[in-house]
Amino acid sequence: MSQQKFCQGCNQKHNCQMIYQELADTNNSIARKVVVAFLLPIIMFIACLAIFETIMTTSNRTREYHTALGFLLASLATFSVILAVKAVERRIGNEK
Repeated sequence: MSQQKFCQGCNQKHNCQMIYQELADTNNSIARKVVVAFLLPIIMFIACLAIFETIMTTSNRTREYHTALGFLLASLATFSVILAVKAVERRIGNEK
């Protein structure tokens, strides 16, 4: 009885089940979007920075600028991955 009172003022009461099913759909998962938008770039940047720093410290040529160059290369690699992910998501979105 309390559910009926709660739903009486709602203009979506006839679509309620469909709306919740759409929100719970795994293809439109919020968790996946959060990981792709926030965690992937951070993890990618840290991994690239570690890789480039390791490569640069083994070579003796760029000792003076290896930190700045590693940061620049990691930023460039991360930006490239972000653009690639956006292009793939846009292509997948257009196919649906």
